[in-house]
Amino acid sequence: MFLGQALQAQEIQIQIAQSEAAFGECVGQLQQRALKENISAAVVETDLAAAKFVPRVIELDRKQPEFSQTFHGYYSLRVTDQRVQLGRQLLAEHGELLNSLTRQYGIPPQYLVSFWGLETNFGRYLGKMNVVDSLATLACDPRRSEFFTQELFNALRLIEAGVGSRETLVGSWAGAMGNMQFMPSAYLQFGLDADKDGRADLWNSLQDAFTSAAHYLQQLGWQKNWRWGREVMLPKGFDYSLAGRDQARALREWRKLGVRQQEDH
Repeated sequence: MFLGQALQAQEIQIQIAQSEAAFGECVGQLQQRALKENISAAVVETDLAAAKFVPRVIELDRKQPEFSQTFHGYYSLRVTDQRVQLGRQLLAEHGELLNSLTRQYGIPPQYLVSFWGLETNFGRYLGKMNVVDSLATLACDPRRSEFFTQELFNALRLIEAGVGSRETLVGSWAGAMGNMQFMPSAYLQFGLDADKDGRADLWNSLQDAFTSAAHYLQQLGWQKNWRWGREVMLPKGFDYSLAGRDQARALREWRKLGVRQQEDH
C-alpha cells in the first residue's frame, strides 16, 4: 500500500514538472484563442498574461476526495452531528428567505442549506485561491484541458463584466466560487442579483447565493414533488443487477424484493 502511494506521489510530481515546463507556451496559446473567442484584448493581455502556474492545484486535482475516497469515508467526514445541528439552526435563521425561494423555484429549504454546508461549511470557507491562476494551471494540464479552458475563458468574461478583478476572483483549487461554489460557467448562466445591488454577489450576499442556487437547480430539471433519495436496507442475497439509475420501480415493487427504508427499522 505504501509503495503504491509513493509511486502515485512520484507520478504526480512528474506530471507537475511537465505541466510547469510547458505553462508559459500554453498561456501564450490560450491568449491567442481567447482573442478569437472575443474576450477583450485588455483582459487577455493583462489578466490572462499574468496567470501563474500553481503546483498545488495539480496535486489537489489528482486527489479529489469525491473520486479517491469511499462513500462511507467521504460521508462520515462531511456529515457530522455538529454540522447537522448547525445546519438546522441556519435553516431556521434563514427560513423566511428560503421559504420564499421554495414558493418561487420549488426547491425545499433543507436542500439549499445542505448544499451550502457541504460546499463551504455554511460559508465559513469559500476558498482563497486565485481563480484565474487555478483555471490556467488546469487548462494547461492535459487531463481535462478543454473543460478548464472554457471555465478559464468564462472567468475572464466575469472580469470583463465587472463581477470582480483578477485579484478578487478567489475560490477553490478548481475555480469554484462563492457560498455555493459556482464554476464560472454556472455563474454566467445562473447567477442572479436577487438583492438588486447591481451584481450577483455569491460571496457576500446570501440572498444572491441562495436565489442563484435555487434557480440553478430548477433549470437543471429539479422536480419539486420528488424526494432526492431514501436510505434503505437491502435483504441478504440482494441481486445487485437490479440496482442502478436505469432500474426504476415503484416503492411497492422494491418492498416485494425485500428492500426496506431505514426509518422503518
